[in-house]
Parts: sequence; structure tokens; C-alpha cells
Amino acid sequence: MKVVASLTTIPSRIDDECKRSIDSLLSQVDHIYLNVSKTYRRFQSQSIVIPDYLTQQEPYKSCVTVTIGEDYGSPSKYLGALHLILSQDVYVFICDDDQEYHPELISKMKSRITSKQYIYQNRYDIFKQYGTSGGLIHGFVGLLMHSSMLDNVAVFPLPECARFIDDQWFSMYCKLYSYSIVSSGINDYSEIFQTLRHDAFELMGKDSLIDLGNRNEKIQELYAYFGGT
Repeated sequence: MKVVASLTTIPSRIDDECKRSIDSLLSQVDHIYLNVSKTYRRFQSQSIVIPDYLTQQEPYKSCVTVTIGEDYGSPSKYLGALHLILSQDVYVFICDDDQEYHPELISKMKSRITSKQYIYQNRYDIFKQYGTSGGLIHGFVGLLMHSSMLDNVAVFPLPECARFIDDQWFSMYCKLYSYSIVSSGINDYSEIFQTLRHDAFELMGKDSLIDLGNRNEKIQELYAYFGGT
């Protein structure tokens, strides 16, 4: 069972936080796709500089593919390497660039797979019990799916508001295409992350989208775009 990881990053994270995230995944997956943009609308004064370690040092040189393309915002984690992923019979681990993942996370997730028709979400039972800000997809804790579950992403609408709320956007994708999101059975942060904050919660990277303070507004715009679904 081949697994690849797909994530995106921004100029302020690529040298340190993103590297730590990649390091935590190298021994767990078969390949990593790091999706970056030629230019960033959020960071117009900054351009992305691909660090030498990714192109000149092993194991990064062999195990990480950097795709440079359009600025989709946070949904780049799904869209950036889509053209490469869809041609493969693989499972895709979607994750964030400011987290260090537990060294046994992927193997535990793989052991829970029963069907290619499901999207396996970590911390699903917690989200289901306590509710979320829209949808059950949460990229920061990681989700795993077969590449065939991404067949329709390229033609799925990407309204402007979705650039800031990839979790809710992909949750809407799953809902409208009737893709089942199920629990991986992994709910504790200690099983998901290698490194936690001092208060036992997830790390928070530089220039986080949450700092913009517009999440609720963008969620409402997304729901309105899809007809209040």
C-alpha cells in the first residue's frame, strides 16, 4: 500500500517549520509533494525561495517533489500536485506544514483502511462529538484517502473565499460528491503529533490563516456560494 503526502507552504515557513514537518514524514511515506506558488497574493512583497536542502541534499532530493504553480491559497495542498497524484494508485496523506507528525501515525492510519471509497479523518470522533466550524475535514491533524477520491477536485469550484478555508471547502467537496468521511480511530493529539505546545495542543505556524480573523465570514461566503447547502 503506497502512501504519498501532499502539503503546501508559504515563504515564512519553508525554511524551518515546513522542513520539520517534512522530516517527520520522510520515513513514513513513499513520497512527499510540496506545493508552492510562483507568487503569493497574501505576501506580495515576498517570493518563494526553494531551499537548497530540497534540491541538493538526500533524502529530500529523491523523496520530495516541489511543484510550483498557481496560487490557490490553502487548497494548494489538494490541487498543487493533483496532476501527478491522479496517475498513481496511491493513498494520499493530506497535512499541514506547521506540524510534526508522530512517527507511527501513518502506519496506524493504514491499518484502519477497509475501503478505497472512504476518507479517513484523524480526530473525527472529537469533531463529531463537539462540532466544528463547518465540515468534518481538518487538514492539520491529517487525513488519508485513495487518490481516486480526488478525481473530481480539478473541476470542483474554487470560489475566492475558499482560498482561506480549505477544510470547509474540501468538506463541501465530499458532501456534494457523496464521499464518506470516516474515523481513523486516532483521536488523541499525542498519537497524531510528535511535538505539541506546552498546553498539549497543536503547534501554530507563522502567518497562520487564523490570525486573519476572517474564518467565520469566509465560511458564510462559502455556504452562500454553494446555495446554503
